[in-house]
Amino acid sequence: MLDWAEQKRLQLKPADSVTWVNRINIFNCDRHRQDVAQRRGYERTERFSYYGKRDLSTAISPTALPKGYLIRPISDLKDIEQRAVLHEIAAGGSRITQAQYQTMMNQAFTYRQDLDLVVTTLDGQIVAFCTAWFDARNKIGVFEPLGCHPDYRRRGLTRNLLYEGMRCLKRLGVQPGYVQVRFVLEKPNIWVDSRLQ
Repeated sequence: MLDWAEQKRLQLKPADSVTWVNRINIFNCDRHRQDVAQRRGYERTERFSYYGKRDLSTAISPTALPKGYLIRPISDLKDIEQRAVLHEIAAGGSRITQAQYQTMMNQAFTYRQDLDLVVTTLDGQIVAFCTAWFDARNKIGVFEPLGCHPDYRRRGLTRNLLYEGMRCLKRLGVQPGYVQVRFVLEKPNIWVDSRLQ
């Protein structure tokens, strides 16, 4: 797989003057993949992802949204536009356009629109979001991204989105659910291919 990714990256590189980097995620406990990456010339970076794990066979807290909000799946182009704008606001500048979001919806293998949840005000304004990714083959789910408009934080909206997403995944037979959080910290788990820089 790394051979293919590295070749594809080189084919897509627009010019020799452009620096492109391959990045791969490797869990800290996965010594084998770390060794393989190191032998191939990859180097650790200071980026770090945290995966929290929850056993979905246990009881999941009931939804307790404050009055005036509801949870539902994303549904139409207006939702997609709001969701793309809110992603940038909630993620501190991480930009995704409406077109990019639609492409992801249509092409991402594990994307399901019924698991792309939002919290809205009663007038339809999207104020929080959570996408659950369902791996049917391995019966696992991952929540990523998760975000809330700064003006609507500290109301339990994203917590309730996670609970609803957990219930959705549990109905699909998922046992473990994972929440991914990305940081730039002192404990790296991303390896960078130094040969492509």
